[in-house]
Amino acid sequence: MYILTKSNSTTLHAIVCGIVNAYPNKTYEVAKLLFRTKEFFFFDKSRLSLDVTGKSLFLWGYGMNAKHKYHQDERLNSFDFKNRYKSLEDTFLFYLLAKDMTITEEEFNTRRYELYQILDEYYSEIERSEESKDFDWRLTLARMDLRKMDIESEHVDEGILLKFNSNLDRDLEEQRLQQLEIIRVCSKSLILTQNKQIIPVILNK
Repeated sequence: MYILTKSNSTTLHAIVCGIVNAYPNKTYEVAKLLFRTKEFFFFDKSRLSLDVTGKSLFLWGYGMNAKHKYHQDERLNSFDFKNRYKSLEDTFLFYLLAKDMTITEEEFNTRRYELYQILDEYYSEIERSEESKDFDWRLTLARMDLRKMDIESEHVDEGILLKFNSNLDRDLEEQRLQQLEIIRVCSKSLILTQNKQIIPVILNK
């Protein structure tokens, strides 16, 4: 908590985010500070995107210099840490869903009340400003608000799978579908472009 209030270092703040995602049961008060700054959600989401693809990137040139192998192995092994594949959004939902054995039912309910207060403050800010046009931010809030979700359960081999379906405002749902369509078209165009590049190479053999 001292680092968040006294430091302006991006690196230190990123380390704090990582610790919160790794040990949510021990860092709730620190997490609350992070949750009150919306930029942290976007920064950590970007970090997650890079971590998902990071291991394949660091495999380039692996083993070409034996002197670096120890450090390369250490770097690659760090991508196996489970917290690297969690975001602040996930941690926010964790606090709403999971009651740790070290806290009482009253403490758990207090945490939920505090977290919903944070969401409601963000909703109020949106109503007072132009943020109603901020699609990404509104969608981020929707993914964390259990009050606006339909929860389905399904039995799988590993246990019970929970599915969270956000009930989005009509304009937000329309924008989400438009974004999905754009992604679908772009992906299709990319595949066609790649095929056009590959076919001549095959024919020339």
